[in-house]
Amino acid sequence: MGNIKDCHKRAFITGGSGLVGHQCSIAFRAAGWEVAASHFAYPTPTTFFYDCATPDHPENFDVRLFAPDVIVHCAAWTHVDGCEQDPEKSHRQNVAATQSLKAIATEIKAKLVFVSSDYVFDGSVGPYGENAIPNPLNVYGKHKLESERIVLGAEKGGPNQNSIVLRITNVYGKDPGRNKNFVTRVAANLQKNANDAVANPMTLKLPSDQYATPTDAADVGVIAQMLVADDKSGIYHLAAPEYYSRVALARKVMQWVSGNTATVVSIKTCDLGQPAQRPLRGGLLSSRLESEYPDFVFQTVSDYLDRMLPLSERSSSHRRPCRTLPGLYAQYDQAGKHWYAPNKFEAYGEEEIEAVVECLRDGFLAPGPKTEAFERSVCELFGKDYGLMVNSGSSANLIALNAFGFRPGDEVVTAACTFSTVVAPLAQLGVTPVFVDVELGTYVPSVDAIIDAITPRTVMIWLPNLVGSKPDWESLRQRTSLPLWEDSCDTITKTSVTDVSTTSFYASHMVTAGGGGGMIMANDENFMKKCKMYRDWGRVGNNIENMIERFKNNNVDGIPYDGKFLYGVIGYNMKATEMNAAFGIVQLTKLPQITSKRRANFQRFLVNLEEVKDFYGLPVNGTKFDWLAFPLTSPYRQEILEYLESKNIQTRVTFCGNIARHPAYRSLYFEEHGGDENFPIADRIMAEGFLLGCHQGVTFKQIDRACNLLKDFSKQKGFFAVKETLVI
Repeated sequence: MGNIKDCHKRAFITGGSGLVGHQCSIAFRAAGWEVAASHFAYPTPTTFFYDCATPDHPENFDVRLFAPDVIVHCAAWTHVDGCEQDPEKSHRQNVAATQSLKAIATEIKAKLVFVSSDYVFDGSVGPYGENAIPNPLNVYGKHKLESERIVLGAEKGGPNQNSIVLRITNVYGKDPGRNKNFVTRVAANLQKNANDAVANPMTLKLPSDQYATPTDAADVGVIAQMLVADDKSGIYHLAAPEYYSRVALARKVMQWVSGNTATVVSIKTCDLGQPAQRPLRGGLLSSRLESEYPDFVFQTVSDYLDRMLPLSERSSSHRRPCRTLPGLYAQYDQAGKHWYAPNKFEAYGEEEIEAVVECLRDGFLAPGPKTEAFERSVCELFGKDYGLMVNSGSSANLIALNAFGFRPGDEVVTAACTFSTVVAPLAQLGVTPVFVDVELGTYVPSVDAIIDAITPRTVMIWLPNLVGSKPDWESLRQRTSLPLWEDSCDTITKTSVTDVSTTSFYASHMVTAGGGGGMIMANDENFMKKCKMYRDWGRVGNNIENMIERFKNNNVDGIPYDGKFLYGVIGYNMKATEMNAAFGIVQLTKLPQITSKRRANFQRFLVNLEEVKDFYGLPVNGTKFDWLAFPLTSPYRQEILEYLESKNIQTRVTFCGNIARHPAYRSLYFEEHGGDENFPIADRIMAEGFLLGCHQGVTFKQIDRACNLLKDFSKQKGFFAVKETLVI
């Protein structure tokens, strides 16, 4: 791999006096390469002058004579507003310079590595993976993209199989004396201000709407050398998994520096009056790197500050050396199980904390404007017109089913393999559940089984998207006019054909609203008003503030009464808080990143376990699923779980299995039907099903380890995978 010393290799690195170039020089030298690094405007004792845009400059370092095996092009004019105001200079220093180096690399047969930026994207739905379509907003981003195409040979109609493009964003670290990067500059200013903090308190005015994935430049250098040594090519995104706004990142740094009394003032990017438009939701996903190098772990901002700050200058809470939290960055030899537990990985960051603090400062505790904004965003994701936030997914189910208005004798078709609070409200409301068996691999019923279960008394089809799997809702809609209701607590998915959707924001789910929360969504405004009554104590006019309106047409036995406190239904208090919504709004900005990582983790399990698919029952693969966890079945379940848990891998059984067999629910089916076993697949899942975590906090290395243990267990039971061979 790339860490083997390359004792007879040479690297020419442009921009060697800058942050990334300096760290690339360190990494290549550490791997045994002979390095020549260049500067343009900022000379250092270890760099040579080289004007990339003027290859025949008389003072230029002689690249051809040096004859490098690789040219790593880190130099650039990164003054984004300057590029916007002087596009000719930007083109000369960013595009023409790249074109010149590409020509030299081709001539001397050297590999070319070009350092690019997330500014090639528009920042509308970041962070971005390598397959995202570029759409730069400003001159700097356009010139970076043009340079990428030169390096990869796209301007000539075909890819260059020997070149690498490294897209980076928001890099930080130590460079030769200038420390222009955001993290280091903020830390240095706070340290400098600490002794004079009382007399001259510092105020930082920072945009709260610019998000990125800050990355240690030292990691960029290590990865660049690794990719070159392994003769890789194409586009790689290099970004740590942390996702911060500028405000949240500054507050992260402030937590580390002792004696600072700085104040952060949040402003909007549009109020800065900058010449160049900025991509707001930027950042990158290192999908390809993680797939090819699952053992690589990016450094965090805390890791960097832990290295940089002397103990005497740290805040009291960081006087000890930083220790990685179990979960997202944990190593296997650390004590404690961390495989599945949602509270054991970094499910949120400083930006969620900042959003909650801002909410408290604004004075809202009960649902307010942030709750309304969160409701709008989530119901749009589900393809619904109206949303109502509640305190949990289970509450969402109870409220929605109350609002439906069941009558005696009504039946509801639902799945036998389910979650308890899908069925619990039916029992509490006196509604008869008609259970349907599920299919192995999908964990949901087939359309035919659902249709066959409909009787003249059926008033609704009410199914969970269990573990993130989905019934074929579109086919169901074509075959029945009955109301289709989905419990989508396990996943966030657009199902426009359903009439009502509920979801959950519990800590381990796709998006969390601070550990809890749920939502009801529908297109029927009157139905949603009724749900709101049930949520808000049963009050008729809970949110009407005009006193005339509150008394209008409201009387109790002839007594004029305030409608805000008039109870029309027997309701509950199941509101969430404004803080939940504030937390959830930030989480939604990370949903593309979360979804992408969960999908990649699921595929990693599936590919790894393909050779033992005849020993373990594996889930189906499909683009319509966003699995909450990775479900398996095995007749040796108890032994497997004990084995995995002994190796510090936490597990779960597959929720309820056959719900009708649980003590609280037996009367809903078995006592009436004499104990008939009509749900063989749900029974099998109850006896054999288990889950492994594939959430965004799980690394490929952890998945590979779990899969290897599962394979080892199958061998212990005498199962050996048969490799397919081609017989001629």
